[in-house]
Amino acid sequence: MKHTTHHHTLSHTHHCSEVWYRFIQNGIKFNLNSVYL
Repeated sequence: MKHTTHHHTLSHTHHCSEVWYRFIQNGIKFNLNSVYL
C-alpha cells in the first residue's frame, strides 16, 4: 500500500514537471517569435 502511494506520487510529480517543461518551451518559442517580429 505504501509503495503504491509512493509510486503514484512519483508519477504525478513527473506529469507536473512534464507540463511545466512544455509550458516553458512554448513560452521560449513565443518570446523568440516576438523578438524576431
